[in-house]
Formats: sequence, structure tokens, C-alpha cells
Amino acid sequence: MTGGDMQAVLALVRRAATVDPENPGAAEAAFDALMTPEIPPLYRFIHARVGSDQAAEDLLQETLLGAWRQLGSFDGRSRFSTWLLAIAKYRVIDWQRRVSRQRPRQAGSLDDDETGLAATLAAPEEGGDPVTRLDLGRRLMELEPRDRLLLQLVFDFGLDYQAAGRVLDIPVGTVKSRMFRLRRELRAGLAADEAEERRADG
Repeated sequence: MTGGDMQAVLALVRRAATVDPENPGAAEAAFDALMTPEIPPLYRFIHARVGSDQAAEDLLQETLLGAWRQLGSFDGRSRFSTWLLAIAKYRVIDWQRRVSRQRPRQAGSLDDDETGLAATLAAPEEGGDPVTRLDLGRRLMELEPRDRLLLQLVFDFGLDYQAAGRVLDIPVGTVKSRMFRLRRELRAGLAADEAEERRADG
């Protein structure tokens, strides 16, 4: 995001956070302008964590409400989308604490997007090998939820390590070490899967 882009966002934030008695609709219009491009990725982020359309819709509304109430705290030191993801993350954590048992999460776009993690780890030919991509989805599901979330932020949402660290409230050094470990573990797991398949075919 360029400096001009950030200034435009900050101007919208200030307008949305200030209710003008003579023009009460201005704040709402500014908030709508801020949120309209952010809603699809926010929903996708939430749905990947909760696996339920209704829960995702409810948590999206809670996130929007939280963003409205906390607009004054946005200072432009991070991207607006990063700030929103942090709010959504805490809403998801609260929801997970409220339910007695988390519903199974379906393999998401991490292993469906050939520009993301699959392209980094899977077969070199265009499109990847279908068996390897299937194995990648299974390997992702075996990870700890916090590790899946980190991979989603980096590969699915395109956050750099510093921004991912802000969303997760961890130092950038921790993000780097966890990403190094996860890449190594996933590559090793996929290699083991491929070796097992070759033995079964032989």
C-alpha cells in the first residue's frame, strides 16, 4: 500500500469514526466504503476457521461491529486488512470457546490455489500432481490449528511475516522460525507419502 493509499484509508476512517449531526449518513457511507472490499476475504478467513455458513455470517457481523466500535484505534501502522483480520481472529477464538466441540474443518484454498502453498511444495509441473495435492490437504489437516492459521495468513491472504505476526500477536522472528519448520515438515511428509505410494505400486 502506498502512502497515498494509506492516507485515503485514514481519511475514510476519520470520516467513519466522526458522526456529523448535520450529515449523519456520512459516517455510515465512509464505513461502507472502507468495508465493502474487505468483506469477501474476511468471510473467507472466518469460514475457514469455523466451517459453518451460519457461524461465519454471525462472526462476520460481530467483526464488522467490532471494527465500527474500534475505528478510533486504527493508526495506519499496519494495513487496514491486517487490522481487520486481527479483530476477526479474536471473534473466532471467542466462538471456539463457546462451542463444546469444534466442527471438522474442510481443506480450504491453501491446497486449491496453485499460486500458494501447493505451488511451493507440490509437483513442479503446471497444475501440480493431483495425488500430491490431495496428500497436501490431508497433511494440512493434521497440523495444529495455530499452524494452519499461520499458513493461511501467509499463503492464502498474502500477508508478509511482519503482518502475520501482528494478526497472531507473535514476534516476526517466531513467524519465521515456525514457517521454516512447517515448510520442512510438509515437504518431508509429502516425500514420505510419495515413497509409500511407489512401494505400493511396486
